[in-house]
Amino acid sequence: MNRVLLDLQQLDTQILGLSRAKKALDDGTSARTQRDATRTLLEAARVEERGVGQTRRSREGELEATEAKIARQKARLGSSSSAGDVAALERDLVGLSHARGELDETILELMDEGEELQKRIEQLESELLKNEEEVALIEADFASQSGALDKQMAAKRVARPAIANMLSPAETEKYGASFKKFAGVGVSEAVKGVCSACGTSLSRDFLRDAAGEAFPQCESCGRLIFVGAS
Repeated sequence: MNRVLLDLQQLDTQILGLSRAKKALDDGTSARTQRDATRTLLEAARVEERGVGQTRRSREGELEATEAKIARQKARLGSSSSAGDVAALERDLVGLSHARGELDETILELMDEGEELQKRIEQLESELLKNEEEVALIEADFASQSGALDKQMAAKRVARPAIANMLSPAETEKYGASFKKFAGVGVSEAVKGVCSACGTSLSRDFLRDAAGEAFPQCESCGRLIFVGAS
């Protein structure tokens, strides 16, 4: 077998290895997903906090109006001489006082809820900042590593035509077919009597005969196999 077939396979194996290494790099997808999830939670918390604030301000307005009404009713009560009016005003004041108490309680609850939401927002803002820093670091590392791998692959691809052009049309066809059939490893080498691809020990007769053949194939896996002169 032409030694160039093995040389080309070794070069292509290196290119494939570099390509797989690049695919295995962390490009930041997981970190970006986590960052986006945190951002979504933060936006939701901010919306909820604004809603609680608006509700609290509304209830505070109601409380202010209720207290103003209580003051007016008390003034009327102080100047009323009719027993019926006095009774009606006292009933009204009881109801208004009850409403004021409920509003006070509601406002306090809303204030507590708002404070808890503010703490949650601060926590999420801190978490988002960390997420963004992590994304930036991973993306920078990915850019650096992938760039280095791209340069290595480019250099090897530039060198490939010079090797491939040393093959005959028949050798090129055989190489391409075996490369495709065996998922990128179409040519192996007999190393100390063993197929470098499948690990099978090769018979002495096979090794003797294969050394002189144009396209010998491993007895076990069927790949083209280079057998050097003994």
